[in-house]
Amino acid sequence: MRGWWVGLLILLVFFSGCIGGEKKEATTTLAEVTTTQEATTTTIETTTTLAITTIKATTTTPVIVTTTTTSTIPVISSEMLERVTECEKIQDKQDKSNCYLSFIPSLNNSAVCDKIPDTDLSDYCYSNVAINSNDSSLCNKIHEQKSKDYCHMTFGILSHDKGLCDIIQNQDYRDSCYLGISSYLNDSRICDVITNKNYKDTCHRVLGIMLENATVCSKIMDQTQRDLCYAIESKNSSVCATIGNDFLAEFQGYAQNVCYSSVAVVLKNTTVCEKIKDNYPRDLCYSSVALVIPDQNICKLSSSNANIEGCYQAFALAFNNTKVCDKMSDQSSKDMCYYYLALAMYSPVNCEAIRGADIMNLCYAETQKDLSKCDIIQDKKNKYYCYHELAVLFGNDTICKKIQDQSYQSICYLDSQKTICWLTHHEYGCPPFYGNIPQVQ
Repeated sequence: MRGWWVGLLILLVFFSGCIGGEKKEATTTLAEVTTTQEATTTTIETTTTLAITTIKATTTTPVIVTTTTTSTIPVISSEMLERVTECEKIQDKQDKSNCYLSFIPSLNNSAVCDKIPDTDLSDYCYSNVAINSNDSSLCNKIHEQKSKDYCHMTFGILSHDKGLCDIIQNQDYRDSCYLGISSYLNDSRICDVITNKNYKDTCHRVLGIMLENATVCSKIMDQTQRDLCYAIESKNSSVCATIGNDFLAEFQGYAQNVCYSSVAVVLKNTTVCEKIKDNYPRDLCYSSVALVIPDQNICKLSSSNANIEGCYQAFALAFNNTKVCDKMSDQSSKDMCYYYLALAMYSPVNCEAIRGADIMNLCYAETQKDLSKCDIIQDKKNKYYCYHELAVLFGNDTICKKIQDQSYQSICYLDSQKTICWLTHHEYGCPPFYGNIPQVQ
């Protein structure tokens, strides 16, 4: 087994979404901080998609296990029980349900879920307690079948338990569960029980590359994905030239670029990148190889200064290396590099190198959790972004009232409601927020 296959999973799942699967439209909840940040972030996100992180992997004998995790139900103290009992006095069904839900983070006890009259919210409660207490048996208490299946799917993937996948009724969740455990168990036989064609092809492609097994690649129905599997498995970039011949020229070029980039990363060889005709995808290929070797000097091969600095920023973030930021010639790009590093390292020290006043104050506000820094930001867009980030960070929607733009304030208000779920590691997201969004005064 080679170490490079783990990083390839990101690239290949992205590729399958564009070639053989359904593309999902991404949504942005808040506008980027500045135009420079927007351009730089786009470069980094795309670069990171193609970048490969070398992680040591070991070959294991395929073993399919079936287990059920259980845990001891925590005891409710008399003081807490008295507080929970107060929920009983609430007449409104929805308010009563929300009252009980508020005790999930502190109690983590399914007995609280039993008291919730709203079925949807009680299902949400059982799901969260099941995950937080590592007790898959609680999935069976969920009323709605699809939610129950999702719970079993989560446990099946986390515990690599095919038995839990087998009992899922929803076909998509069952197939997703099989797909999720197949790479952990290194067992391509699991791919054969998947019914969804795209999931099955993805499973065979991932396993074919992981196991370096052309026979597994041959089971892929989609020709383009099959050729991609052959190319990466055999580390043969010449196969890339024939990929996507049945597509329109534009899409064919995209498929070939992905293939060349993947083989280049596996071989850690920038000469393979040179086979890509267009500048931008070729530069992304260089960035990917730079990260996997790792060698920041490869960034200099990029065709434009913007792409060179995008490569430097990706490198700096990947290795928490502030010295790479210093290589950037554009000051705004350099500032954003320090800003992202400060956030990634939780270090306000990196904010000191930022020259732009607004970005520096935004940096200090987020790393020091200092709301007063948001107040002195001059640009409204940056200021609103700062308030949003701290409102979400603190789970305090009153901060959102400082935003004098209705659309930004609404997003801030709703996102801050979700913080408690994120902080308590709720895997199923937040329950529906029923409050009224305040209007900008």
